[in-house]
Amino acid sequence: ANASKGWLAGGEIELRLGFGRLNEKLEKFFFLGNVAIAWSRATLPEDVSGRSKRPLFYQSKYVTNLSLRFDDPDSGVMVGLVYNAFGKRIVEAGSSAGDFIIPDVYEQSQHLLDFIATWKPTPHVKVGLKWKNIAFAKKRFKQGDEEVLLVNRGTTVSIGAEYIY
Repeated sequence: ANASKGWLAGGEIELRLGFGRLNEKLEKFFFLGNVAIAWSRATLPEDVSGRSKRPLFYQSKYVTNLSLRFDDPDSGVMVGLVYNAFGKRIVEAGSSAGDFIIPDVYEQSQHLLDFIATWKPTPHVKVGLKWKNIAFAKKRFKQGDEEVLLVNRGTTVSIGAEYIY
């Protein structure tokens, strides 16, 4: 059953800092980041879920993205180390049947680290390398106090090329 009503409130802050302010030799290095904080609530029929309120589906209390980058437009080179994290979130809504309550399934907090590099040798050609999940972060899912699923995503490396017409 769908919630009869819900609400979401939050805010986000972003920062871009060029290290050239500290020393001119660092002018091609940047820190970029954003943090979003959210509070949410859905009101449910109590006979469906065993309780009347829960966070919105797939809504984390926080999400953050941080990036340390080297960007040289003259050479066409960009290299970045990117960190992403989010708080736990409901991925499967629980339910109730009489006195028996099936708890919500939560995807647990994630902390991901990626490496990205691109080179644009000409205005029409761009090549890139992506190394995702460098730290081999696993996806963990809990239902109540029990871990019900552990997904080892491993890491991926991809190389790509683009021709821009």
